[in-house]
Amino acid sequence: PGAGAVLGRTALLALCSSCLSFLLGGASAFAFESRIFPAAGLLRAGALLPLVLPPFFHVAVLELLARPGGVLAWLFPFACEPQQPFPIRSFAFAVWVLGLSHSPAAFFFVSEGIRSVPRELVDAARSTQAPLGVALRVILPLSLPSVMAGAGIVFTSALLSYEVPRLLDVTTSMVAVQVGYGALEDPGLSFAAAAPLFVLSAIVLVGSEAWARSRAFALAGREDREPYAPARRAGPLAWVVFGAWWLLVLVLPVAALGWLAGGARVFWRVLLTDGEKVLWGAGTAGLAGLAACLAAAGVLLPAWRAGRPRVLFLWLAFALPGALLGYALIRLSQWGPLTVLYGTPFLLVLAGALRFTSVAVLVLEAHMRSVPRDEWDASSLVSPAPRRWLRLRLPLAAPGLAAGALAAVLLAAGEVSAAVLLASPGQEPVIVRIYNLLHYEPERSVLAALCLYHAAATVAMAAAVYGGLRLLGGRRIRIEHPD
Repeated sequence: PGAGAVLGRTALLALCSSCLSFLLGGASAFAFESRIFPAAGLLRAGALLPLVLPPFFHVAVLELLARPGGVLAWLFPFACEPQQPFPIRSFAFAVWVLGLSHSPAAFFFVSEGIRSVPRELVDAARSTQAPLGVALRVILPLSLPSVMAGAGIVFTSALLSYEVPRLLDVTTSMVAVQVGYGALEDPGLSFAAAAPLFVLSAIVLVGSEAWARSRAFALAGREDREPYAPARRAGPLAWVVFGAWWLLVLVLPVAALGWLAGGARVFWRVLLTDGEKVLWGAGTAGLAGLAACLAAAGVLLPAWRAGRPRVLFLWLAFALPGALLGYALIRLSQWGPLTVLYGTPFLLVLAGALRFTSVAVLVLEAHMRSVPRDEWDASSLVSPAPRRWLRLRLPLAAPGLAAGALAAVLLAAGEVSAAVLLASPGQEPVIVRIYNLLHYEPERSVLAALCLYHAAATVAMAAAVYGGLRLLGGRRIRIEHPD
């Protein structure tokens, strides 16, 4: 009975935070995509920058706002005692943190769903319906597959979150699994406790992806269609909606962390003591992203056009709690076929690649739908096979490979549940050090400086991986067709 109540609370937390994510990110995406913004591509990329801040970074910001006499006490004086910290350790604040931190993912899927709507349908509807009718009867139904695909990913991410509920004293299934292993040293009990959670996350995730796929969902794939384009320039309301959301998810957290860190002396001291951990974190995330990208290419590209492969089973790895994946890899590295990786950071790289290959496949498949069929089919005329793949097919797939690797790097950089278990002493990524400081270190200056170093290193690594893979597109040969 206790386990059932905890699972119900976990599902309710994931559901409420997912709804909040799409309320915040979806409203911002609709305001952004329904109007013409200057430098729209740059602003759209900037909307994804908050993904470099793992959810529990927002807990540190919330603690700053909850200090005695702080912003929360000023806004809600009736909710706390005078000269006491604002009570943030509750279910409601866990919903807020998870919803806010996952809203950039919701923004992405809603934005891509709107942009995938054929322009001719919207133009035809505009001639007979009011703007609200066009949005509700045309844009929303046609973008729903993208929204549902994103909803499954956001819900699963919130469902499997361990760090935020633990820091805010909310007992969830993931907290029970992690604490059960750490306190009782009983991985068998942890596996049994996590089984219902895995089943629930797998049903939601695979079900949403299968439904979206059955509706011909493609993130950016558009064959012979002109994409939707807004008809009016952005007004004050659109700027306020988009700007307020961006301030909440990026500007406020970064500013708060910078204020907590203090002066340059703190940053210099942290760089000397923990600079190696920052490099380990960025390096393992980069390698995990590259491995996920290569796995996605191996799964998807050989069978492309000849019969698109069934890849829904790959989502089972994403639905697997990070702690369970960590336990399994520990056992396999001690007595199984992965003993060569025991005690090395490559075990953490493997964990990231296994969990996030499905995301890389999703992004790559979306891009491949936009590759002209005649160019891909004509590449079979080029021989030998290595030249065909290196000089034509891989360059055609390069944008999708780069985007998939970018997504995997960002996700792997924030993976804590597996990293806490798999990181070797002296080689742990900085995310583990940050998590430990959140639990055991009352002084937040070092924590804040490490958070900013982690974000900067992740952005630099993601840019390097993305840019390197995009260079593949510049090595493409062209096939001349006879007249």
